[in-house]
Amino acid sequence: MYRLLCFLAILTFVSAHCRWENNKRVCPWTRKHPRRFHRHHIESESIIEDIKKKFIESEIKLQELCNKNENVIVKEKYDIDTYTLEYTLEETENLNITVQIFHRLIQTTVMKNDTNALVFEDLKVLPGVVKLEDAAWKLKDKDLKIRIPYKVPFGKEATMVCEAINTGVINVQQAEDNYDLDVRFGNDTLFNYREKVY
Repeated sequence: MYRLLCFLAILTFVSAHCRWENNKRVCPWTRKHPRRFHRHHIESESIIEDIKKKFIESEIKLQELCNKNENVIVKEKYDIDTYTLEYTLEETENLNITVQIFHRLIQTTVMKNDTNALVFEDLKVLPGVVKLEDAAWKLKDKDLKIRIPYKVPFGKEATMVCEAINTGVINVQQAEDNYDLDVRFGNDTLFNYREKVY
């Protein structure tokens, strides 16, 4: 008799947690996660895996292109207010220089004007902190410099947002020869002559 009473008490306790929905008895321990939860989780993982795979594949192709251009000296510089990509060219006479930006990829093409022979072509990934539409290039002596200002001052914290992707092409213009005088005062007076864009 004691066992029967314990069994009925447990049955009553368990039944109290169940409820009726659409003429069906629903108990918490029988409920499963919604199917879309699992599908979303699996889709998210497959998207991430796909992005990782394609990113690594594209980096390998960029490395192959970099190896083809091993005779061209390339320098990267992170100044206080601009990012600079600099190519040292062997010859600078009679050149046709084209610099284009595709989202965060910058393509630099240098050709001979008279023969249309390709001097070199390069493709680099730009950092996400640069203001692409304000990019400019200049050929001075044997150095082709491409300068792009930062979106925010260097060292300042900014919140990352999902920006719209510009699928168009930005044709980077040649910089003008404008100069300004940058004078800083502190313990020592520093006169720094620098170009406005360079």
